[in-house]
Amino acid sequence: MHVKPRLKSQRGALRGRTHNSRAGRLLVASGIAVLLGAATALPVSGVSVTASSLLAAARHDAIAARSVHEVGLNEETTTTEKVENDIGVSAGEQRYRFSNGSSATVIALDSKGKAYIRGSAAALVDFFGLTISDPSSYANKWLLVTPSDPNYNSVAAATTLKSDFDLSLNLTGHLALGPVTSLLGASVRSIKGVVPAQEGTPSYTETVYISLKGKPLPLELIATVGGVSLKVTWSHWGESLKVAAPPSSIPEPVTATTA
Repeated sequence: MHVKPRLKSQRGALRGRTHNSRAGRLLVASGIAVLLGAATALPVSGVSVTASSLLAAARHDAIAARSVHEVGLNEETTTTEKVENDIGVSAGEQRYRFSNGSSATVIALDSKGKAYIRGSAAALVDFFGLTISDPSSYANKWLLVTPSDPNYNSVAAATTLKSDFDLSLNLTGHLALGPVTSLLGASVRSIKGVVPAQEGTPSYTETVYISLKGKPLPLELIATVGGVSLKVTWSHWGESLKVAAPPSSIPEPVTATTA
């Protein structure tokens, strides 16, 4: 997903990570064998649940969902960045708004190997990192990015359920499982862990809250990285989602390199 700290400078490091799917893997925790590939609803009481088992189950069921609506907010001392994402199995749309008034949109159709970016002149330079002499000539136009472009994976990152939750729920080290509590009207348990360091981004601590009603699904994520606070929420699981290519587009400028 989704919004990540320092959207332009950290974009590749925080949005572009990919990891092997855990679907079909046998997880044994607290004496319970949970086959990830079948239903993974975990008991809330009566049986011990570990942080790793709950996190793995939440990742699996999030990836297995048909769709989700995701809202992310980054806040620094002088800037605020918000993103709303509609994410499906093989396509997604991300809509960014920045406190300086600029905006950016990404539409990715993974099954077709196409991604489209659009933004104000400021967003093309500051967020997408286009190195062109006249960004205003490309402002608010749909630019096509294909897999042959070295920037494709960065652009399309976190626009499918798998890529988004492989990223968002990638916690390592000692995982701390919190008690049952209430958040946004739902019973949840928190899981705190460390997101590994990536190029340009140090490791940082992240806390994710997992809903305990029905299947264990992530509800909210919070983190702080180098003075940037991050909050992400997920809702509207499994609703009908249609992501379509824009009616027209032009190739991304060949002289451009995106961050």
